[in-house]
Formats: sequence, structure tokens, C-alpha cells
Amino acid sequence: MTYGLLRDVCAPSSTVTAKCDTFRCTHWNDINLYYHAVVDALNYAANVNISCVSGNTFKHYWSQELEDLKRTSFEAHQMWLPNGTPNNGLINDIRRDTKYKYKLALRHARNTAEFEVDDELSQLFLRKDTNKFWHKWHAKVSQTGKDADSINGVSDSNKIAQVFSDVLMMSTLTPTRTVIRM
Repeated sequence: MTYGLLRDVCAPSSTVTAKCDTFRCTHWNDINLYYHAVVDALNYAANVNISCVSGNTFKHYWSQELEDLKRTSFEAHQMWLPNGTPNNGLINDIRRDTKYKYKLALRHARNTAEFEVDDELSQLFLRKDTNKFWHKWHAKVSQTGKDADSINGVSDSNKIAQVFSDVLMMSTLTPTRTVIRM
């Protein structure tokens, strides 16, 4: 995909024919447009072809057994739908049974994982290994979010504070809504 997209990005002819000296260049705008076209093509190809998920998407307790139970429950549900979603009968019994087994196994796996983390934290606490304890705590328990890289295109913390200050000042002066993009 990158080959096809980059093949369609044409280099501006001014980059070959323009005359530049140490202090003046007349085709900077063309170079910037070309650069942005290349970057946009690469970003588009990456967004289409590389799947991105957040770090918390995958559950550390997930197993092949849970995957199989989930698939079986889903298939039973898919079989139940076109049959008029009956409230009783064999099809409904199969759907409820597979769903119950999946939910029970999921709860068991989640609880087991929590107990293991609790045990590990307890052991570290009893050994008074504070560095490892807090490292494990933050890795398994802490729900701190990732700070924004930029707000309204600003990445310097002092300038971000000024943006928020300006927004607060504007909101007290006018009743309109202001959007802050992260």
C-alpha cells in the first residue's frame, strides 16, 4: 500500500529548477507540501494496515478455554436469533447453558487472577520490598491515565496551562462552549 500511495505523490518540479542561495529559497512551500503529502500517505497506510489497541485491551487472565467458551456462547446465540428468540425450549436451554458456562469461567479466571495479584502484593509487602511492591502495584492496580501529548497543538506544559487559563477566562466572559482537542 505504501508503494502505491507514494508512487502517486509527485515531487514538485520547482525543487529541480529553483535557484537557491544561502539566504533565500523560493520553493520552501513546495518542499513542505511534498513532505506533508509523503507523511500523510505513510500515516494513511499505517492507519489502514496496522491495528492499534490500547494496552488494557488484552486481559492477562484470558485463555484458550475462555476463547472457546465465548465462541460457543456466541454461536448458540446466533442460532437462537433466527429461531424467533424463544423463551423456552431446547435452543433457549442451549443458549442459556453456554452463556452461563462462559460467564462462570470468566468470573473464575478474573477472580483467580485477582487473588494471584493480591498474594504477590502481600508477599512483597511482608518482605518489605517497597520498590517491587509499588512497581507491581502500579502495573496491576493503579489506573492512572496517560497524559496528553498536546492540547490544541501545544505541547509545552506552561503554554498548555495558558491555554486552559484562556479557556477559563473566555468561559467566564461568554456563555459559549469552547472545545479543547487532545
